[in-house]
Amino acid sequence: MKILIITTVSGFLQQFLRADIAALQKRGWEIFYASNFSHPVYACDREEMERSGITCLDIPIEKSPAKILSNFSALRQIETILEKFHIDVIHCHTPLGGALGRFAGNHSYSGGRKPKVIYTTHGFHFYKGAPKKDFLLWKNAEKILAGMTDVLITVNREDYGAARTFHLREGGTVYRIPGVGYDSERFHPDAADGAALRKELGIEDGTFVFLTAGELVANKNQMVLVQAAKRLKAFDKAFRLLILGEGSERDRLQAAIDREGLGRKVQLLGYRKDIERFYRAADCFLFPSIREGFGMAAVEAMASGLPLIASDNRGTREYARENAFTCRYDDADSFTLFMKRIMEEPEQWEAMSRAGIRMAENFTRDKTEAILDSIYGTLERNDGKRNGEEKEE
Repeated sequence: MKILIITTVSGFLQQFLRADIAALQKRGWEIFYASNFSHPVYACDREEMERSGITCLDIPIEKSPAKILSNFSALRQIETILEKFHIDVIHCHTPLGGALGRFAGNHSYSGGRKPKVIYTTHGFHFYKGAPKKDFLLWKNAEKILAGMTDVLITVNREDYGAARTFHLREGGTVYRIPGVGYDSERFHPDAADGAALRKELGIEDGTFVFLTAGELVANKNQMVLVQAAKRLKAFDKAFRLLILGEGSERDRLQAAIDREGLGRKVQLLGYRKDIERFYRAADCFLFPSIREGFGMAAVEAMASGLPLIASDNRGTREYARENAFTCRYDDADSFTLFMKRIMEEPEQWEAMSRAGIRMAENFTRDKTEAILDSIYGTLERNDGKRNGEEKEE
């Protein structure tokens, strides 16, 4: 079986799709990966992917739907890839990757065959609380695209409920996976390693370390944490806020940090490949996103023993229980209140840390891989059926 994985940004596969790759390689499928390798958002090692047997294909797909010429060219290239390599299954991710993959997979190809089409949504762009115009636009778009989809995979309960109202291709199925699955061998508490990193960063003993990680974009909402840090500083607390990630909001965040005199309290540390060490060095994870389909960083932090202070959204509702404080994404006062509380109540911290470790066990990569393996296995068994006809024995 040959599968084409499509994402908009090329680092997405290594960051979020390792469970997919493990399941596919165990089954011996041939993997092709089409993405825009010119603008990686996450760390992307193309040579490593090629060494592992994945054929990488560069297409000019763009995140913005307004980039019509680039995305039309990407669509044509996807169609060529499907024909050239006789692809059996398309598995597309991210909004534009999902749209172009499904449009391409809905066309007829040589021999009258069509590839099976899987779409994993890592968070529909319509959700409870979204602006009404955006909600209707994105929901109607997903309804149309669902008709070009054989398997629709969701990562949270709200999206799963919505997806089950859509009409997929005949015989189509909707699934829910427990996120993309975290690596339990990599993410776990390690006090010695955490202490070593704190020393490397020059963090003094007795300093409470808050951490957040994610792309520096408006949706990730790191600005509310800068506002909370300003308020927390007024209480004369010994704390440090470490912000990991890169993105378009970096300059605006740094300007706010400088303007508020927070240079010794708040640090932008860029994208780090050793993020597990930062989880171990921190005392609490902050997750203020406006919108999250799931939020794997929060689960990795939980597995590393960190309590959460998070915005209340469909993603965090999958795992924020007694291990977390939640509030509105724009409520800097509540973030400050909870940050102060977690610093002052060690017994609360201990209880939340233990609860988070237990909760994280529900979201391991093994659990996600098992569901994906079942999905791929079903497609493999049904490979003899093309457009309603049985393949000759």
